[in-house]
Formats: sequence, structure tokens, C-alpha cells
Amino acid sequence: MKKSRNRSEKRDHKIEYKKENREESVSKACRFYMIALILVFSVLVFVRLGSTKAPKTALPIRQGGMIQLSFSQKTPSHMIYYMGPGADRESYYDLYFGKTGDETGSETELMMEQVFSWQAYTLPDPTDWDVMTLRLKDERAILFELVFLDAQGNVIYPDNAAAYEALFDETTLLPREMSAMTETYFDEVYHARTGFDYLHRLPAYDGVHPPLGKILIMISIGLFGMNPFGWRFMNAVFGILIIPVMFSFGKKLTKNEWIGAFGATLYTFDFMHFAESRIATLDIFCAFFILLMYERFLAFCLVRRKSEDWGKQKKILLGGALATACAVSCKWTGIFAGFGLAVMFLVMWIAEGRSAGKQTQSKERGKNTKGLSREIRYTLASYFGLTGIVYFFSYIPHISFTNPEAGLLERFIIQQNQILSYHTGLIEKHPYESRFWEWPLMNRPLFMTGYPEEETVRTYVTFGNPIVWWGGLAALLLVLVLSIMDLAKKKDSAFAQRGIFLILSYLAQYLPWALVERSSFIYHYFPCVAFLTGALALLMMRLWDRFGKKKAAAFMITLAAGTICLFCLFYPVLSGMRVSKAYIHNTLEWGSRWDLTGCKTEQEK
Repeated sequence: MKKSRNRSEKRDHKIEYKKENREESVSKACRFYMIALILVFSVLVFVRLGSTKAPKTALPIRQGGMIQLSFSQKTPSHMIYYMGPGADRESYYDLYFGKTGDETGSETELMMEQVFSWQAYTLPDPTDWDVMTLRLKDERAILFELVFLDAQGNVIYPDNAAAYEALFDETTLLPREMSAMTETYFDEVYHARTGFDYLHRLPAYDGVHPPLGKILIMISIGLFGMNPFGWRFMNAVFGILIIPVMFSFGKKLTKNEWIGAFGATLYTFDFMHFAESRIATLDIFCAFFILLMYERFLAFCLVRRKSEDWGKQKKILLGGALATACAVSCKWTGIFAGFGLAVMFLVMWIAEGRSAGKQTQSKERGKNTKGLSREIRYTLASYFGLTGIVYFFSYIPHISFTNPEAGLLERFIIQQNQILSYHTGLIEKHPYESRFWEWPLMNRPLFMTGYPEEETVRTYVTFGNPIVWWGGLAALLLVLVLSIMDLAKKKDSAFAQRGIFLILSYLAQYLPWALVERSSFIYHYFPCVAFLTGALALLMMRLWDRFGKKKAAAFMITLAAGTICLFCLFYPVLSGMRVSKAYIHNTLEWGSRWDLTGCKTEQEK
């Protein structure tokens, strides 16, 4: 009888194990769809991501260092420079022009700006000079290339170019047309530059955010070089990787693989997801790790409910703790997400503690209380411990501008003070800044850069897909109403629990910005987009349960198709495709404060 009972228990365990595997597995059709979706986005994100070619050889210059050039054959009209990092955002030079054998001449100050970008400077009348001297005024600078052009655009080399070989050996890399394909734009001048600083053990320019995101950019540069493709590659990879995380999040939230795929589709074709995957800034990294934090929390709740396998639960908690550590180590906004997660853990533990306290049998009550205590200790130790370790040691490659000789602990303390003082004291106005209450309605898209001509323009803008942002906000409000109704009816509603989870997750990313007085931009809303998408997915679950698979599928296909159509419509302003200004003004600028070309006057802004 004992053997028979053991066999029965093993058989029941196998049946439960197979059932659990079926719930966690993905059908072949859904797997094929997700692979296709990821491949499509991969193509979109890598097409025209950036050039793989940029000047490599450079001339380091110290304060007082001079570059003396003579042009005896023909004097140029323009100078185009490609500079690397110096002691600040700009490098200042004394620029002298004179005639051979004549001690008189003219002197002016030249400010070189925009690192890792081709910038033009108009020279004085060629008849007035044939000798030029640049003398560095700052502590240090790096020059990669100088290109001199005559009035017709022909390249002119100075007589003594061989004396400065590093400055004149890559003139063929000068692009015919300036675009983001060949240079840094927007905040890449901080983050891509700092990745270069980390790689070459230079004092790091950007100390106003934790280092991990810039370390990832550094790895990207190490793999592919200091060129636009190189400094953006890792962002593109994380933009791709966030899609399966969004799928897993939606699937766990709704317990339906096709609704999970629907959510992943909406997120894939969100404008900001695409734009942030193609620029070397920190936001795609932070959004990835924040979404992974919450996906791991959902995974933990599901496993905890179905299984007492503590080993499996520990692995999920450890994964969530590592994601939290990485989010905080990319940007302090990860702390907002961590606080939201802490609230949800606390609510769960309080509910569990009350449930254990109501156990009638003391043996069972003691077992549950002991298990809960173990879980709390492990969670606190792993989350706080890993976050502290990863955050602290991420400062290893960071050399302080203010004290380059500082040790790890000292530079860690220096940078925490710098981060705090920067974010509490940033009052400088920006024409495209916006306040937190404007983000959900997309009142002010962020124009990052543009390359205008008379009738056309290449432009790079970041904001949201209206179906995802406006539809997601409406869905979130509807989820709130339905959840309250379910709770008022005293239903044991899975929908209400998941709805409250989504609303708290969204508010954890959004509400703290109400307390932030510094200049802010619409991309600060990016971590919220996953939860807007989740709200749409949760409504589809409700629709599926109430009206059946066919009606829910028809609605999901309609929303997904609309999202993709809008993505195609706005693709030119997201990707830098050259289009007519009339198309943008007449078709794409839906709001009075939408400036998608950067061509409006200050009064219009």
C-alpha cells in the first residue's frame, strides 16, 4: 500500500509538472510570430543606424600647444574639424592669421564644439593670409582631423601637412552630407563621449548619472570602434531584447500568450522605443531593466502561488534583484521603480502574514510564518545587497574630472554629490523641455536634431505612438474603474489584482516627477510606456473572457494594425529620412506645440 501511494504521488507530481510546463511554454505559432516580430524590428533598428567609419588617428594637445600651418600654393576658404574630448564640452583656441614674412596679422578666438562631429568654420578672406596658427587655451584637447576647402569645395592640404600626419590622413572620411549617420547628436555628446573616456581611461565628462549605461556604451565602442554604429550598437541590442521581455510580462500578466504577443507588438512599434534604440543615451537601458524588474516580480508571484520550490523562487528573486541593481546603476530613476516594487512586496507580505495568522492549526501556521520570514530576509538581502554592490563597483572605470587621482571610494562620494547637486540645481531652460503633466498627452515632442535644406529636412524626434500612449492612458483609467467595481462587489477578482499591480507600477515611474523641479523632457516618461501597453493587454484579457476569442482577436488585430500604420506614417521624423517640410507640417504636426522640423520660430514655440 505504501509503494502504491508513493507511485500515485509521483504520478500526480508529474501531471502537475506537465501542466505547469504547458502554462509556461509558448506554442509554435506564437513563437514563430515573436521571432518574426523581433527580426522585423532588428532590421528597422539597424538600417541606417550609423556609419562604421570615422577618424581614428588623433593629435592630443596640451595647454599652450600650437599647430602652425602654411598655404603657399592656395589659401582655403573653410576649415572643417572633427574633435575628440577635451577638458570641457568645448575647446578654446587662439587663432592667428598672417602673411609669410609679415609680422602683422589678425587674431581671434575659436571655440570648437560638438565632439565626434564634423563642424565647419568659415576662414577670413584667402587674400589676407597664408599662415594660420592654432594655440590651445584649455588644459587639454584632442583633434582627430582637419579638412581645408576652397570656395568650390576642393580639398586643400597645407604645405607642412606631413608634420601633422594624424590631422590630415583621413580627409576622405568627410561626408558629402552632414547627418546623424556620421556624428553625435543630442545627449550622445555626453554619453558616447563618456563611453570613449571610460575606454581610454580619461577623466569622465558625464558624472551626473551612474556609470553602468555608459559602461555598456563603452563595451559597444570597444567592439566596433568610436564611430556612430559603434557607440549606438548596444542601445540597438537592448531595444531588441526588451521586446521578448515585454512579451513575457504581458503573457504573465494575462496568462495568454497571444495577448502577450499583442502587447509586444504595440511596444515594438512605439515611436519612443524605436527612437531610444537608435541613440547612444541611457534611457533604453533603464527602461529595459525596469521592465525586467517587474516581469521578475510577476514571475515570482506566479511561481510562489503554484509551487513551494524555494530554489526556483530564489533564482527568480535573484534575477529581479540584479535587474533592480542595474536599473539604479544606469539612472537614479531606477530608484523610483525600486520603491514601487518595495510597496508591492510589502503589500504581498502583509496579506501573507494575515493569512498565516488565521491558520487554525499551529503547526501549519508556524510553517507558513517561517517560510515567509525566510522569504523576506532573502529578498531584502538580495535586493539591497546586489544593488549596493553593483552600484558601487560600477564606478571602477569612472575617473573624476575634479580629482583624477581619487580612489574608488573617494570618486564614488564625489560623484554622488555631483549627481545630487546637478539634478536639484538644473534650472537652464530648453526650447523642447516639458513638465510631467504634459507627457501623457504628448503636448511637447522632443526635437533632438535636424538637417534642413530649403524645402526638405532630415529630422530626429522622440515621442509616443498615439495609439499606445493615448489608448494606453485611456485603458489604464478603465482598468482602474473596472478594478474598483470588482472590489466593490467583493469579487475575488484576478483582474482587479493585476489592475492594481499595473496602476501602482505606472504611478511609481510617473508620480515622483511631480516633485522634480529641474528641466525635464518627454523621454523621462519612457519607463511608463510598458505599463500603458500592459493596460491595453489587460483590457484585451477582459474582452477575451467576456466576449470570446474571435471578438478579442479582431480588436487586437485592429489596434496592432493601427499602431503599425502610424509608425509607418511618422517613420521619416523618427529615422532621419529626408522628406519635405510640407509633409511634416501638414500631415504629422498634430498639436500646436509639435515642432517636428526644428524650423519654427521662438514665437511659434
